[in-house]
Amino acid sequence: MMPLSETEVIALCQSYTGDTVFALADAIVNMNIPLSLDILKRISSVGRVDEWISWLIGSLRNILYIQSLRSFGVSESEIATLIQAHPYVLKKWYRVGISLPALREIYQELIMSNIAYKKGEWMKENELWRILAIELALLGLQKYKNK
Repeated sequence: MMPLSETEVIALCQSYTGDTVFALADAIVNMNIPLSLDILKRISSVGRVDEWISWLIGSLRNILYIQSLRSFGVSESEIATLIQAHPYVLKKWYRVGISLPALREIYQELIMSNIAYKKGEWMKENELWRILAIELALLGLQKYKNK
């Protein structure tokens, strides 16, 4: 029996991108756009967008919720009681480098592109369009970088 090649092993294994999606969300909310684009490239090379986009949107939604509560003056301990998140996650996302308007914009861009895709407004076979939309949304954050 011949050993499997690396390509064959990768093809047989289901990729897990959860940790990398967390790193992508972290890079986004800390306005590290070059790192965000690099992580996006790595994620999209091992898995289809459908496999990880919901995790990213969910993470950004949670961060947006935390940041919205924070903007209303809710303390970190009160937020912990409200959302019952893991203390590490709460501590990590309570203080981020992204502004609330920038966070809202990237979240909305990702949601809208995901909805458009699911409604069939984009070619379902073409992953490149979805990745391009995410890259453009990330690059759009540049306008908030110096504010």
